[in-house]
Amino acid sequence: MAESLAELLGIDPNTEKPNAYQIFGLQAGESDPERIEQAIGGVVRRLKENQAATEPALWSRAATAVTKARRLLIDPESRAAYDAKLRQSRKRRSAPISEADSDPLAGLLPKSDPLAPFDIEAAAARSAGLRPRQPPPLPTSVHSIDDTPEFADALTDTVDPDDQEPGGSGLGMAGLSDPAVEPAQVESPQAESPAVESIQFDPTVSMLQAGTANPSSGDNGNAGSGGDMAFAQLASAPKSSVRRRRTSRAPMILLSAVVLLMLGGIGGAAYYLVERESQLTTQPQVAQAAAPVPRDRPRAQPSDSIMGSMGPRKSTKPPADLAPFETSNQPMPSAMPMAAGNGMGAGMETPSQPDMQEPSMPMQPEVTPDLSVASLPKPPMPTPTPPPAPPAPSDAEIKQGDAALLAAQNAFLKRNWLQVKPLAENAQRQAKTAAQIAAADKWFEVAEMADYYLGGIKKALGDLKSGNTLQLAPTLEVAISEVSQDHLKLQVNGRIKRYTFEEIPLLVLHQLEKMTMSAGEPAAPVARAVYQYWTPVSKPADREEALEQLRAMPDEVGGVHPHEIADTLQALPAATPSS
Repeated sequence: MAESLAELLGIDPNTEKPNAYQIFGLQAGESDPERIEQAIGGVVRRLKENQAATEPALWSRAATAVTKARRLLIDPESRAAYDAKLRQSRKRRSAPISEADSDPLAGLLPKSDPLAPFDIEAAAARSAGLRPRQPPPLPTSVHSIDDTPEFADALTDTVDPDDQEPGGSGLGMAGLSDPAVEPAQVESPQAESPAVESIQFDPTVSMLQAGTANPSSGDNGNAGSGGDMAFAQLASAPKSSVRRRRTSRAPMILLSAVVLLMLGGIGGAAYYLVERESQLTTQPQVAQAAAPVPRDRPRAQPSDSIMGSMGPRKSTKPPADLAPFETSNQPMPSAMPMAAGNGMGAGMETPSQPDMQEPSMPMQPEVTPDLSVASLPKPPMPTPTPPPAPPAPSDAEIKQGDAALLAAQNAFLKRNWLQVKPLAENAQRQAKTAAQIAAADKWFEVAEMADYYLGGIKKALGDLKSGNTLQLAPTLEVAISEVSQDHLKLQVNGRIKRYTFEEIPLLVLHQLEKMTMSAGEPAAPVARAVYQYWTPVSKPADREEALEQLRAMPDEVGGVHPHEIADTLQALPAATPSS
């Protein structure tokens, strides 16, 4: 079974880029048609024999390569063009390496010294002797070997060995690396055109007047066919510069004016604010003191048509500020005015008024009442009415309170850590009678202390890390091997012991509580004693010790009552809590 194209075609496996002759085992340039036919037939038979034992993709590539090579060699014209291309390829490969190829920078360096002084006259003389470049005219018709259909297919299907990617095996999808045949350059007769002299760009001479010298007529470049030819060539030359689009300056001027106007407005506003502030600071306003307005302005006395403005004025002072009234036994003067000095006529007489009689009794001063707060009578104090007595609880409510209290006790005995405090709070809400209320309050203190100690131990376990140590005794130190909220692994004397949360020894619990509970906290000893009575690892002696610690404390510590807590724990249904 063939594994490569070289093995399948029977060619030298060291040949990286086989040509059409090498595929059929022929020498390059073989011209005998019979030998070419025999070689092609042998390779085709070899392919047919190995088709069943060869992979389809490999066999297809080999068949494609053989087909393309056969197209190149079976036709004499295609073979001749192919041979010419092979010879050119060999010449290029055998050509000596030039200095520019060995040194890539050699072609970039100038031939003359760039630092030499520039000779303007010599450069002008050289440029005067140069002839303008004439573009070659396009041929009317070109006929080459490329027009043959066989060679066109060969060029389409084959790959030039020089253009093949480096590192390839030469046996790709094309199957061979036959070079494309260069089309033969067919020279076509070129129409004779008058020789065009170099055009001198004189500013005094127009471009249309730059003519050509006709050698036959001896004309010096006047208007004629030569001048038209020069102009046509100059007009057809590609434009090297791109005309720039002329932009209007009006938008830029308008934008600049708007920007300057805005800046001027901002500057004017800032100047106005600064000047206004300076005026306010240099000319402070002095507030003039207004005349005090009297609380009680004196009112003008009404003018009487007879008495005029005479008569006593009414005092504006309050009655308390009035001077004591003085009585006088003198008769009041007559209220009749004299008409002598009042501008009236002397003969005029005023009507007589009756004389005012003297009072028979002296007038007594009016006594003003005392309006002080002390003189006012005090209203009688209302007698507080006692609140109405709450209605007596029903039997159902009493049973409900007893059930709630019993549920709180059972949660404590069964060590239901999460329900101890919530059930104690529920017992307080459901209590109706005085006995139920007192018992529920006591159970709430027990549940609160147990929950407080439980939370401290949980927090200490969360703070522990593997590798920490605990000093349980002066001569006993244990290492933390593994810790979580549910279990603890200790390494004691090289042995690892695993404890669940309920199985943690009291000695370890007392060390853990120091990590989260301060020694000066009043409720910490009460919580420790309650938890020591509560934990399942405690023995009867440990529970008795917890009760003794509670009774040795004061009656009230930190808002809790240790003595009542001890009585509540001791009054449990069972002396030893059972799980």
